Amino acid sequence: MKVAFFVNKFPCISETFILNQVTGLIDRGHEVTIYSFEADDSLKEHADINRYDLLNKSICIGNISKSKLLRTLKILSLSGDLFVRRPIKLLRILSKYKNIRIVSIYSILLLVNLNT
Repeated sequence: MKVAFFVNKFPCISETFILNQVTGLIDRGHEVTIYSFEADDSLKEHADINRYDLLNKSICIGNISKSKLLRTLKILSLSGDLFVRRPIKLLRILSKYKNIRIVSIYSILLLVNLNT
């Protein structure tokens, strides 16, 4: 099974429970990708980071703006790009996730654009 983690920072020393969840899923044979909004160097030397090669399984997707207007414009930009390339997929995403927060929609659209 493919599993995606969305976190603010990775690796982050204050969130070792995420590291434990990630390594546990990998041990069970799952394919894990970690999407972070910021990179953090504080745990780069942690044994599990190196043992599981987690830095190569993580993607820093950049910061989400605190401004609702800028987030909305970014979502429209991502949606427009996806609408041109894969309109059916965009409609499925929007119908499935109509009741979630705008930050989550941003994350989902960004993930879909990264993987298409």
